[in-house]
Amino acid sequence: MALQRHSTLFTRVDRLAGNLVEARCTLLSTTREAFGWLVAEIPTLHVEEAGWEVNRSPDDAPGRYDAPQLTGCVAYLDAGPVLRRLLGEPQQAMGRELLSECIRGIVQAETFFIRERGFESGDAYDAFWDRMYAGSCRYYSHPEQVERPWSEYVGSAPRGLNLYNRSITTSGRLDDDGRFMVAGAFVDTFHELGVRVIMDRAGRVARAAGAFVRAPDRICFTTVEHLAALTGRDFPSLTKKELGIMAGGSEGCNHLVDLLHALARTAADMAGQR
Repeated sequence: MALQRHSTLFTRVDRLAGNLVEARCTLLSTTREAFGWLVAEIPTLHVEEAGWEVNRSPDDAPGRYDAPQLTGCVAYLDAGPVLRRLLGEPQQAMGRELLSECIRGIVQAETFFIRERGFESGDAYDAFWDRMYAGSCRYYSHPEQVERPWSEYVGSAPRGLNLYNRSITTSGRLDDDGRFMVAGAFVDTFHELGVRVIMDRAGRVARAAGAFVRAPDRICFTTVEHLAALTGRDFPSLTKKELGIMAGGSEGCNHLVDLLHALARTAADMAGQR
């Protein structure tokens, strides 16, 4: 009988009363169920509350875990080293990952409260990101080729309670002959793309293909061309850093890398069951 695995990582960011923003990230998979939460103040994005809860896991003890050590930290772009320092114990790995996703959600949601963050206009916000993310992906590596700036793509429609949503879903199938396939989708408020990876018995990629459905600019759609670099590689063993390099680095797409990483983890889980 074929072995199957499924996983969904869902992040939601909402505005709360009292000039607060709350991010929640839920992991629901064949083997795990957990969620993390983080509340931050606007405009500073200082953390007011954070924690996570494990409901089901083969590696982590079920229970609620508060993270008061994050209080006062800034939930923004450079939070990664802070999370690794303050939540560096092995038993905190799941919480660290969930809270990292929460912070990434807040960063994406910022586009809907830029004036409270001190930006005078959408153009000023675009200029900030052009500086901060220069060379980070194809969109920010070739500003002269971008046909539609970020603020124009997002538009001016206001957001009320719900500011941002993101879902990364994966599924895999391992056949009796040892060959297997993983497929997944990245869908958020601003982007939508799908990828499928077919592997042989040893986990080497026989074929990888993907396509964008929505993205800020046409230049983003071309980044899936880098998937050809996966052919012949041991997909389940690839780290996120390795995937980022293979998926184009500054010529690729960070959201494509996020999806590839989720797919590689699903593939690794299935490879371990053979």
